[in-house]
Amino acid sequence: MRRRSTSERQDAQGGADYCAYDNMGWDGPVQIDTYRYLGQQDMLMGRHTDSVKLVHTKGKCLFDGTQRERIKVHVVEATSKDPNFLYSKMVWYLDPEDWQMRYSDRYDRSGKLWKIIDNLGYIDKGYEGVEVSHFNATQTVDMQRVHATTALTDIDFGVELNQRMFKP
Repeated sequence: MRRRSTSERQDAQGGADYCAYDNMGWDGPVQIDTYRYLGQQDMLMGRHTDSVKLVHTKGKCLFDGTQRERIKVHVVEATSKDPNFLYSKMVWYLDPEDWQMRYSDRYDRSGKLWKIIDNLGYIDKGYEGVEVSHFNATQTVDMQRVHATTALTDIDFGVELNQRMFKP
């Protein structure tokens, strides 16, 4: 485990194809970008994915068994105000039901497509049976090096926690 400073958020994490800003689609401050709404677009997105069916075969860039649904996503272009930021722009595809970023295109400083991030959505039951929409599988593909990082995590919702573990 390594503690990273905020100045290292553009570095690749542990040899993977993503950096800290790529977590969950975008894990950066809102104010560092300029945003432009590009409208809506029909796309096939990973939603209601069954994680048991996801299989990664060594040497392949993507999971087999990904369930896709046709979604009319909102498309947003994000351009960094910092000319030295690692991406010249990002195009985000947002699910209109839960506003999660299902997919993203990332462009290098010369404007060429560099990475795609494909987040696979799940619906789980949380505390007292409340539905929780989230994703815990992602496929990050470096389109220039033809290389990918896939990640799959199990998350438990609705777990009872001892309240004594928390302090104000």
